[in-house]
Amino acid sequence: MEEGFRDVAALSDVPEGGARRVRVGSAEVALFRQNGRVFAMEDYCPHAGVPLSEGELEPGIVRCWHHGWEFELETGACATCPSRPAVTYEVRIEGDRVWVRV
Repeated sequence: MEEGFRDVAALSDVPEGGARRVRVGSAEVALFRQNGRVFAMEDYCPHAGVPLSEGELEPGIVRCWHHGWEFELETGACATCPSRPAVTYEVRIEGDRVWVRV
């Protein structure tokens, strides 16, 4: 695997249509699985500071459960407040393992 990537979970640990929180070094990372793809972002809402892994997953977005801010899974862009995106991380799947570059 390329430098900087860390093995963070088994693919089966991230439920389709759901999320899983993992620690990568000192970072809390939310893994989301949708349509067979896995996305990773900092598990922290830039607005409310609550875990995005506890949010509602919809097609292409996660909605923060606290105030309803929406973040694109792929880019972290925030539809609610474009100046406050979520931090995203690059994901690779190798075999049945999920690797994230933080």
